[in-house]
Amino acid sequence: MKRVGSQETTLATIPVEGTFSPGMRVNVIVEVVGASPTTLRAKVWLGETAAPTEWDATATDAEPRLQRRGVVRINTYLSGSATSTGQALKVATLSVEDETRVQP
Repeated sequence: MKRVGSQETTLATIPVEGTFSPGMRVNVIVEVVGASPTTLRAKVWLGETAAPTEWDATATDAEPRLQRRGVVRINTYLSGSATSTGQALKVATLSVEDETRVQP
């Protein structure tokens, strides 16, 4: 999803295979490459299994205001129709790498 001002646009969605249960690990890898357009790719999978070899979703975008360095942010959402309010998010690992700054 991208947000420009107050306008949000869905670039891609990923249906996750399997059944989620509380406490289960949800793995997400996102890769962002290039500028004008920028290519975004993502993989999502449940549990402790190995990452899929193929990307689950790919999108490109050339919005001028989004063609510069930004920030990494994790947003959570609990539906207004949810019956349980005792939800928690645990981030076990968060890694952000700039491949142009990686030392050999």
